Amino acid sequence: MSPNRREFLAVAGASVFAGYAGFAGATPAHRAPQKSASVTVIKAKSYSDDLVSRMLQGIRECGLDVRGKRVLLKPNLVEFDSSTVINTDVAVIAAALEVFQTLGASEVKIGEGPGHRRDTLDLANDALAELDLVIGSVHSHMNLEAAEMTDRLLRALECPQLKVLGHPTGRLLMQRDPFKFDFDRVVVEAVKRNVRFEINASPERLDLNGSLVRTAKARGAKFTISTDAHHPKHLHNMGYGVLTARRGWLGPDDVLNTLSAEKFQQAIKKN
Repeated sequence: MSPNRREFLAVAGASVFAGYAGFAGATPAHRAPQKSASVTVIKAKSYSDDLVSRMLQGIRECGLDVRGKRVLLKPNLVEFDSSTVINTDVAVIAAALEVFQTLGASEVKIGEGPGHRRDTLDLANDALAELDLVIGSVHSHMNLEAAEMTDRLLRALECPQLKVLGHPTGRLLMQRDPFKFDFDRVVVEAVKRNVRFEINASPERLDLNGSLVRTAKARGAKFTISTDAHHPKHLHNMGYGVLTARRGWLGPDDVLNTLSAEKFQQAIKKN
């Protein structure tokens, strides 16, 4: 019996995220020079065969080099449904994930099926329990009605392993407005469940902003400050997060990552 998507994600581990087809950061097709593509056909008698070794052999024969690159997989359908003939068995997805990690990819992402939206965290609770720190963030479907987005965030907060709500309003300065939701309801639930709010120090985000930080603090919320670094030089953005925290009238006691390493570890283990 094939596992369902959630059971697969629990096995796949923390490197599985939502994504899109192709290689991250690749030159768009209309600008890229025309190149021939290598194709390999992998045959197996069943999904219980050693798919990893078969895939490794096929990809190596193609000469594909993914070392240090971010790989994005786009299966026919991520939600496995035995009633349809158009799907990708989760055993194939799991094998492909392992293969690209073995070949040195820096990150492997798995695309969502058409029309599918996740309202909960990617991984099952038992898989998340093995991680040191779980941060949950909205990265898709940001145009929902306020009530629906609020419910979506409240469901995410039900996860007992969630410790931080990342860039909580989803805004990108001068590119995308914050998504609509009941901020007060989410703050109350986050405080109840001891989930911190991220102050994202990226100059493109600065999320939460100073005003919302102050509002959340008044309701008992705690925070983290992070750089959302995608390159070592982005670590220098921490100062923007500190300034935002000050605008929200925060002190060191309000921010998780002002603690010593020992106290930090103790804090993130608390429910």
